Amino acid sequence: MVLVVVLVAGFLIFLSVLASQVGGLHIRSASQTVPLGTLTSVQTTLVPGAPTAFQTRLPGTAVAAWVVLRFADATVPLRLVSEAEMQRGTVSLTVPCRGSFLEGAKPLRGRVVLSAAANGAVLAQSDVFTVLPAGPDCFFGGPVGN
Repeated sequence: MVLVVVLVAGFLIFLSVLASQVGGLHIRSASQTVPLGTLTSVQTTLVPGAPTAFQTRLPGTAVAAWVVLRFADATVPLRLVSEAEMQRGTVSLTVPCRGSFLEGAKPLRGRVVLSAAANGAVLAQSDVFTVLPAGPDCFFGGPVGN
């Protein structure tokens, strides 16, 4: 009886190792998360037309990345961040004054995301922020989005 239990246990372990290696795939438990860097700002709101600075915490990252605004129903690429800016750890952005993403439900809430320019992998993201109505900078020809 003990021999049968040992053989069944060994067979199950063999199957799990084999299954985890099929096609180069790895089986990951639901409790594991992909570590993300953080983007922090003293502001919890963004005003279209006004520049906002974010500090990045991405140790050892020196790759070009896109700054993207990500909302529930839209993703808005803002600009490409250079490798030098990534090394400095400061990223500035300006929310466009006009764009289809501003016409959605109010209040408009989302995150600022840094994604690698080479493969689109998410490197860092901010806490949730709220986009306020357009600021005074928009009245004098501020940035226009999609």
